[in-house]
Amino acid sequence: MDTTPFDSLREMDLRFYERVGTSFSKTRDHPWPGWECLAQALERHLSEQARLLDLACGNGRFEEFLAQRFVQTAWSATCIDACQELLSECGARCKRISSGNLACETRLHDILAALRPMPCDDAKGDASDSLGISSNWFNFVCCFGFFHHVPTQAMRRRLLQLMMDAAQPGGFVAASFWRFADEPAFAEKARQQTETALSTCAGHGLSVLCSPASLEEGDYLMGWQGSLDALRYCHSFSTEEIDGLIDSQMPASSVVARFRADGRTEALNEYIVLRKNDASI
Repeated sequence: MDTTPFDSLREMDLRFYERVGTSFSKTRDHPWPGWECLAQALERHLSEQARLLDLACGNGRFEEFLAQRFVQTAWSATCIDACQELLSECGARCKRISSGNLACETRLHDILAALRPMPCDDAKGDASDSLGISSNWFNFVCCFGFFHHVPTQAMRRRLLQLMMDAAQPGGFVAASFWRFADEPAFAEKARQQTETALSTCAGHGLSVLCSPASLEEGDYLMGWQGSLDALRYCHSFSTEEIDGLIDSQMPASSVVARFRADGRTEALNEYIVLRKNDASI
């Protein structure tokens, strides 16, 4: 995929969250079941203080979960998102947490724009610099519900590398990967919506995407709550793709946990938890 479709897909998702941020946030008010599995994998490793980086933090419900789940840990959270409405809700939610063990800094940044490679750009630190992220600093780096908005496996590897660079030696990196195409009914609905979206995307100002060739295997264009007035780009992951992402971080990291959870089938998301090896710096 060249940069033109990439930018169109990025802008599509930015407009999607600008348009439906309020209704979207209302459906994201409770912890995902998979977070408890994640907490169990991490709890013996947490100290009294922990620095958290949450990329694409949304409305801050993960920060609320951590503060309430680990009340003995003082969390210092850096939360980054491209949607001002969701980011404001994240900041307000963190301030309301009664346990008093969470300090939260919110930053408005377009993560995909920071990841977007420039010509002859091979420097790993460029995206970190754009986002103001220090290397080897955070005890815990996470990204949930966002990798499916990142076009191409190469860009997803850049994101995972960014996360690994931000973690301190011995720190943890956790991510979720949406696997909605594994559910036949969901996959068929996504396929139908994609066909309709491609046939009408010129009307959305996205004529560059009006061909199936602009999408890769596993890519879909989907609406929201039965309407295609607001379109979003989503990718459904395969086992092989997740294997490839994990392999891209070897041998600088080790796999702490890998499991599926969430949704009616309890398998809608696949999670990975990696630990950055001390020798990786």
